[in-house]
Amino acid sequence: MHDEKLLGLMKPLGGGDPIPLKKKELTIGRRPSSDIRLDFENISGRHCVLSFINGTWHVRDLGSTNGTKINGQKLNRVQGIMPDDELAIANHLFHIDYEPTAPLMDSQQFLEEEEAMREAETRKPTSLMELAGFSESKRPRPKQEPSRPKSESFAPSAPEGFPEPAPLDEVAEAPQSNAAPLEDDDFFKLIEEEVRPDRR
Repeated sequence: MHDEKLLGLMKPLGGGDPIPLKKKELTIGRRPSSDIRLDFENISGRHCVLSFINGTWHVRDLGSTNGTKINGQKLNRVQGIMPDDELAIANHLFHIDYEPTAPLMDSQQFLEEEEAMREAETRKPTSLMELAGFSESKRPRPKQEPSRPKSESFAPSAPEGFPEPAPLDEVAEAPQSNAAPLEDDDFFKLIEEEVRPDRR
C-alpha cells in the first residue's frame, strides 16, 4: 500500500537497491511468500524475522541453516538492532537505516515479555488444579485420618477359647479395694507376730 508509513530501509552492504520496511513484522527468507525474499541458495525458506517493537527494530533467527548475526555474533535469541549495526543473513550483509525512538534495553525487555506471552498462549491449556499448583495426574490426595473412636473400642479382641477382656474404662473404674486391703492385713499380721513375743 502506498499510504503505509516507511519504518526504515534495509540496505545491502554489497550493493543493490534498499528494501523499504513498511510493516512492523517482516519475515525474511527464500520462499516466495516471505515479506522480504532473498533468493540465494544459502538463505533458508524462513530465515529470520524483523520486528519493529517500541520504536526499535529487532531481529530473530527462525532456526535457519546458516544463521543470522549482528556484528559477527550469531543470534540465539531476539536482539535489537541499531542503524550502525551490521546484520548478516547467512553471508549477506545489511544495515537497517532508521531513527530509533526508544532505548534499546526497554524495547528488548518489551519484546522478551511479548515472546513469553506468546509461548504461554501456545502451551496446552492447564486445568484449574494445575494452575493452583496441584497436579491431578500424579498421586491421589491422602485420605483423612479417621477420628479416634472411644476408648472402649480399643480393647483387644480375645483369641478363640478365651473370655473377652473387659472394656478399658470398666477396668479403670473397677474398685481396687480387693488387692490393697489384703496387702495391709498381711502387713499387720506380720507386725503382730513380731510384737507378741516381746509382750510375753
